[in-house]
Amino acid sequence: MISPRLDELLYVTDSDDGEFQASRAEPANGYTIKFTAGFTGAPNAHGIKVDPDSGEVTVLQGWETAPEPRLRTFIVTATATRDGGTATSYLRIYVHASTSFLWLSPSSLTVRQNAKNMRFSVLARFDDAVVGDISNWSPLNAPTSGELDFVRHISTNDPVLQWGPREGDSPSVIHVDPVTGDITNEGDPDAQVKVEVFYNLGNPLASAMVRGAPSWDTGVNLKFIKGNGGFASMFRDDMHNVLFLPEGFVDDAGGADRKLFDEYVSKIITTLTTNPHTRPFDLLAHKFNFFSAWVPSPEKGCTFLSEVYPREMVSGHRRGRNLELPRPPATPLPDSLGLPELIFTVGPPNLRHDPPGSPAGTDASGRVHNWQTLYGPVPTEARTADSYDTWLSRNDRTLVNERNTAFHIAIGYRPRIDRASMPSIDISAHPLRLHDDDLDKFLLHLRDDKGTPLSDEEMSPWAEGGKDEAMIVLLCRTNRNAGANVIRGTTGTTARYLCITLDDLSTVDYDERTDGNGCDLVPDPVPKDVGLGAWGTIAHELAHPFTLDDEYGGRVGVLSAKDLKDVKASNNVQERAALENASQQLVPKDVKWRWPRLHQAGVLADPSDDESAVRPVPGSTDRFLLTMAKGHGKAFADPEVDIVKLRKPHLTPKPKYSDRLRVVDVQGDQLTVVLVAGSQLDPTDFGGGDLVVAPVRGPDPDLQNDQLGDDLELMHKVVFDRINDTHNPLNAEADAAHNRACGAEPKTPTPASNFAPGTRPARPKLSYRLVGLYEGGHVLNCGVYHPTGQCMMNETTTFDAASKKRSITPFCSVCRYALVDEIDPHAHGVIDDEFYWDYPQ
Repeated sequence: MISPRLDELLYVTDSDDGEFQASRAEPANGYTIKFTAGFTGAPNAHGIKVDPDSGEVTVLQGWETAPEPRLRTFIVTATATRDGGTATSYLRIYVHASTSFLWLSPSSLTVRQNAKNMRFSVLARFDDAVVGDISNWSPLNAPTSGELDFVRHISTNDPVLQWGPREGDSPSVIHVDPVTGDITNEGDPDAQVKVEVFYNLGNPLASAMVRGAPSWDTGVNLKFIKGNGGFASMFRDDMHNVLFLPEGFVDDAGGADRKLFDEYVSKIITTLTTNPHTRPFDLLAHKFNFFSAWVPSPEKGCTFLSEVYPREMVSGHRRGRNLELPRPPATPLPDSLGLPELIFTVGPPNLRHDPPGSPAGTDASGRVHNWQTLYGPVPTEARTADSYDTWLSRNDRTLVNERNTAFHIAIGYRPRIDRASMPSIDISAHPLRLHDDDLDKFLLHLRDDKGTPLSDEEMSPWAEGGKDEAMIVLLCRTNRNAGANVIRGTTGTTARYLCITLDDLSTVDYDERTDGNGCDLVPDPVPKDVGLGAWGTIAHELAHPFTLDDEYGGRVGVLSAKDLKDVKASNNVQERAALENASQQLVPKDVKWRWPRLHQAGVLADPSDDESAVRPVPGSTDRFLLTMAKGHGKAFADPEVDIVKLRKPHLTPKPKYSDRLRVVDVQGDQLTVVLVAGSQLDPTDFGGGDLVVAPVRGPDPDLQNDQLGDDLELMHKVVFDRINDTHNPLNAEADAAHNRACGAEPKTPTPASNFAPGTRPARPKLSYRLVGLYEGGHVLNCGVYHPTGQCMMNETTTFDAASKKRSITPFCSVCRYALVDEIDPHAHGVIDDEFYWDYPQ
């Protein structure tokens, strides 16, 4: 057989040319694309041939009878080079002698009328007992003339796999593309058809049933759960509507699963909106409405894509964990390879060729010697000794069959060697199912609790382009820890859906089927209480639409043009390039979160027909009237709130402030202010929707004569000075070289270690609460900074080694500030009262 042309599957992305297919790179792109095989004698040895230009892998005749050691797995490295710069991607290739069994997954698939992008996965058990996903033997899209992005025999350019029913075999409104396996239902919600897969139109190798269902635009009634106004307020600009959808919950006897979903959603909303551990969401609950819509799944549970190995038997079921991700060995080579490095070098084991108890051998004979024959000198007896037994224990790794669920959400990825950012907890729509257009069609046709379409009043707030297009939560019926904020649609990065699970377990339960069709998931029970994982995940993910980015690292690399755009738009991460001086030293002058602490803040009212929110007092040149939003004036009657400024909304980019103004009178929601000595104000510069803020100041030299102290920033001057003096972030060691290079991702919580002994501020007691610069963010270890050493946006839960307990990680002071500022600035005073105890004195 011949593999697909890898250059037709490889995509290159850069800031100049965007994304393009490697096989279609024009000479003007200036890229050189090469494929390198990771075995001795490459590109043609051991019965395997790899084309260095196209990446095609050919298994030559005679491979199956070649003497041992036989090459059964290896890595192909794709390299794109231009102007001295190089990018690489890895792909592991497996070679098997034959397939012992083939089946489609899930065992049946529901396809709605006119739904897009619906396919079965094809799983196979090979002669060596390995279970693999061979769905990519078929092309994803119908190939154009000359395209070879599928597996084929040496003697033909036709795909090895063909799909049916073949034309005329089974008349139905459900059609299956014979080349891609794409399934379409053209009109009958009750239609059924058996889908089959063949080797080059021979006898069927596997089959499964497709069952029709109504179109995504049929319309589903919403249920109002909790909030401020429900349906009556949902279209107000200042209200945020969160929609919960069930994934993997079924219509069962007595509606038990629906009741479990409703109860769990109610509990998680109550926890989020009342518990101060995820503040400020408890302070902002009045700005939210929470709804749900019942969409049952045919099967319980959630699809799990990653490879697993069994760790133990529990209640008669296998309980498995993710197979460890491979990782390239460091340079220079270490004395010992860890398990990820060993898997990268020689591949994972299998039951037939690596049975339990198999000896490792030596450099002169046995398995280690064979590895060196196939892969070169890296896997020596000494380097592999520490990890060998653990490596061997992974020989019964497998894939778990997929589930037929309403929204086709899946956790993780099929086995891959290029490391994703967080592959064990990533969760999103299955790549072979659920098109964004269909999800949007469903959202556009939602109805209120009386059955009236939301579109009769305005566009559904959750549809792409709606004001709450990022506030959709898919609650997945699994206790496996996972969570993601998934971009959807075609208009940019603002339309999203959140996926969360019920708990924070790291295992999955499964059973082997008696018919040979692999292993089926054992659905988890729904927990009685909201787990820390679910609570933390929803707080973290719901913060993303309000300008907060991920603060963790995990990946080595640089910011792409798209990544840089995202970082610039976020309030809690910042790229190093924006903080470097002409000598490329780190300086804190332009740190985003040098915002003033605020005693109070409020919003100016929208202008009425006869007056603006900011206007001069009649007959005065230095006095002005400010009309606040309802209820926002009262806070400014506090005697401490004597000096205010006007400010444009949104913290990024840096907002415009007015000069200082003194509050001289408060009557309900109307403030009278007078210019401080030296201040000026053009009242037309500010208006409805802008903010009135009262910064916290340092000591006033002479308050009566308008000689006022400086506004105090979230980042204290002692922190500013230390970063400015050392040109290092707070997580650097105190004795590190100035402007030292970034290293590995720091552990969390991350202490503020960049202080000489005796110089760190006594407050806060926990140094990781100091606001400054800490390395890591936007999933990169280096080149991006975040503001504190502990935050919900970095790690949702924190494990305390002393008590051996896990707790919710709070939002840091910067993220609290940003959330309040975006959702309801009126809450600034409350969070600053708490921040006072973490502020250096």
